[in-house]
Amino acid sequence: MIKKRSSPTAAFLTAAQLLVLFTLGVTARAQNAPPPPAPTPAGAPSTGGGGELEQVTVTGYLIPRIGEGPQPVATLNQDFITKQAYQTVNDVLNNYPGGLSGQNALTFAGNSNSPGTSAFTLKSLPVGSTLVLVDGYRFPGAAIAINQGTIPFVDVNAIPLAAIDRIEILKDGGSATYGDDAIAGVVNIITKVDYNGADIVNYFGESQRGDYQIYHLSMTGGVSEKGGFGKVSIVATFDYYDQSPIDSMDRWWSNNSRFSRFSPGKYPDASITFTPGNGSYQYTGPSTPTIPSGTTFIVKPGTVGPNITQNDFTVNGSPASVFIPEGSFVTQLVGRERRYGGTVNLDYSPTDWIKFYDHFIIQRNEETSTTPNQGFSVFDVVNGGNVTVPANNPFNPWGVPLIPLLGQALAELGPWYTDTISRTFRNLAGATIQLPWNAWYIDISAVYGENDASELVENGVKLNALQEALNGTLPQLPGVFFNPFADQNVSAHPNAAFYPFIRANQFEDNHTNLIQYRLLAGGTLWALPSGDLTVAGGLEYRSESLVQSDDINTKFFNIGDEDFAGRLLSGARWVQSMYGELSIPIFGDRWSWPGLRSLQVIFDERYDNYSHFGSAAKPKIAVLYKPCDDITIRATYSEGFIVPSLGQLFSPQAMFLTTVFDPVRGVVAPNVVITSALGEGIHCLYRLVPNRTP
Repeated sequence: MIKKRSSPTAAFLTAAQLLVLFTLGVTARAQNAPPPPAPTPAGAPSTGGGGELEQVTVTGYLIPRIGEGPQPVATLNQDFITKQAYQTVNDVLNNYPGGLSGQNALTFAGNSNSPGTSAFTLKSLPVGSTLVLVDGYRFPGAAIAINQGTIPFVDVNAIPLAAIDRIEILKDGGSATYGDDAIAGVVNIITKVDYNGADIVNYFGESQRGDYQIYHLSMTGGVSEKGGFGKVSIVATFDYYDQSPIDSMDRWWSNNSRFSRFSPGKYPDASITFTPGNGSYQYTGPSTPTIPSGTTFIVKPGTVGPNITQNDFTVNGSPASVFIPEGSFVTQLVGRERRYGGTVNLDYSPTDWIKFYDHFIIQRNEETSTTPNQGFSVFDVVNGGNVTVPANNPFNPWGVPLIPLLGQALAELGPWYTDTISRTFRNLAGATIQLPWNAWYIDISAVYGENDASELVENGVKLNALQEALNGTLPQLPGVFFNPFADQNVSAHPNAAFYPFIRANQFEDNHTNLIQYRLLAGGTLWALPSGDLTVAGGLEYRSESLVQSDDINTKFFNIGDEDFAGRLLSGARWVQSMYGELSIPIFGDRWSWPGLRSLQVIFDERYDNYSHFGSAAKPKIAVLYKPCDDITIRATYSEGFIVPSLGQLFSPQAMFLTTVFDPVRGVVAPNVVITSALGEGIHCLYRLVPNRTP
C-alpha cells in the first residue's frame, strides 16, 4: 500500500511549507491473526475464550475489571499512531492535547542540558512530574538529565515505536498506585503481545528545502501457538530511525541575511550587535590619571591586527550594530538523529493456571550537532578570578589589565561539535498464577534496566592554558602572546599557533540503574448484584542509582562555559512500598435503574519508605457515576508527591561567580563572590579579591 501523509513535526519546523511525505508499507499478516485483547489491569489475569491465562495491562488499576471504571484513562491506539504518520514516540505524545514535550531533540539541539533526549509531561507541569511506565513497570531514567541530574526523566524516544501496541494515559495523579513522580499523571506505554504474522513498514520524508530527511524502518514479527505443551507467544520488533539536520542558515528566521536572501534588492539586511568574541573589556583596578576604574573598552568591527592601537577601541560607548554575513556562526536548528533498537516479548503458559513472561527492550540513540563555540564566560574562574588580558600583553595598548565583560566566544577555535550516545535496555520477567477460587491471582515480577550515556564536545578551551597564552607564559610557546582583540569574523585564525595547546575535548560518561521487585495479589471478595467487590494489594522494592563522570579538565573547572563542569555526582537509594486497592460497585448490573445506571467507588492507599528521604503515605478516592448509558461523571481526590532526585541529594560542590550589591558604597560589585552549592540544598559564600570593586 502507498499512503501520502504529512509529518506534523516536520511541518512545524518548516512553517507548514513541507512537501507531502510519503509512506511505503509492506504488510504480510496471517489470515487467522487474533484481534487485540480486551484491556484488563496491570498484572491481572483474564480468561480467554479457550480458558488460557492472559497477561495484559490497564493503567491505574490493580484489580481485574471489565468495562470502564472511575479512573480517567485516555488511550492512544494504533489508529491514532499510524493514520497521522508519527515516526517517534515523542511525536505521538506531543500531539496528545493534555501533554507537552518538556524537552526534546527539536527544541534543544546540540549543546544543552540533556542532548538527544525527549521528556514528556502532562498538564504543562515541570519535567519530572509525570511518571512514564512501560507495560506497567518503571523504565530507567536518562543518564544525562537536566541540571546535572537534578531533574530526572525517562527518555521516551528510548522506546522503539515499532514495539508499541498502544499508550494509555492516566489523567489523574497516580502516586497512590505507582508512587513518586506521578503527580501530573501517568503515561503507560504498552508493547505488543499475542501477535501472528509479520509487518515491514518503510517511511521516507523530506522537507521542501531538501533537508530534514527522515527514514524510518520498522519490522514486527510474531507467532502464537497452543498445543499439548501449553501456549507459547513470541513477538519481536526492530526499529531504525535516521534524521538529517537543519542548518540555521537555511531558515529565514535564523539567517542573518534573511531580508536580502529572500527579497533581493527590496530590503537591506538587518543589522545585529557586533561582538567579536563578545569584544567588550573593562578595567577594574585602581584609577589612574588617564583610566578611571570601571572604564569599558569595546573593540571596533573589522579590527584584524597584528598591530592593535587605542584607535581600534570605543571607550565607554555602545557596541556597534553591523551585519555579520551568514556562515560566521555555524549552528544547527536540528541535529542529526540516529536511533535503532528492538524488543522481544516471550510468554509461555504450560497450563491454564500459570503463565511465565519475559519482555526485553534494547535501544541505541545518537545525536550529532554543531553549535557556535561559546568559548568562556565571565562566570569561569581561573587562578581565583576572571580570565584577564594582562598589561604586558603586546596587543593590549592601554597598559592596564582588562577583563572580558561577557567572556569571549573564541569562534576561531571552530564550532562545538557534540556527539551524544545513549544506550538503554530493560528486562521484565515474572509469572502470573491463577488461584482456583473467586478469580484470585498472584503476580511475581522483577525488572532490571540501565541507561548508559556519553557526551563528547570538541573545540572547548582550557582556561589555564588560555590565561598562560594571554600572559605569554605558555610552556610550548614561551614569549608568544595570544591576541584577544582581533575580529574573528574577519581574520579567521589570528592565533592558530595556540590551537593545539589551548583546545580541549570535553566528555562525560553517565549511568543509571533500575531494579524493581513486585508481588501483587488480588481477587473477588463478594459477588454482589451490582458487580464484584474486589480487593488487591502488593509489596514492592525498588533501587536506583546515578553515576556520572567527566574528563579531568572539566572536573576541575578548567573548561570554558560548559554545562557539566565540576565533579559530577554518584548516588543510590532504595524504596520499600506496600499498597492496596478496594473496588466497591454500589450500583450497576442487576442493581441499576434509570438515573442510576452505575455508581462505583475505588479506594487506593500506598506507603513508601525511602532510604534517603523518609516515608510517605498517599490516598486516592475515585468515583464513577452514570445516570444513563451515554453520560459518565467522574470525581477524584488524590494526593501525590515527588521525592528529591538523586542529583539533588548527592550533587557535588559546584562553584561559580556571582554579582552582589554593595550597600556601603552603593555600587554593584561584579563577580566578587564565589557561590558554592552542595547537595541537599547547602550553599556557602566565600569572598574573592575584595579590592576588585571600585
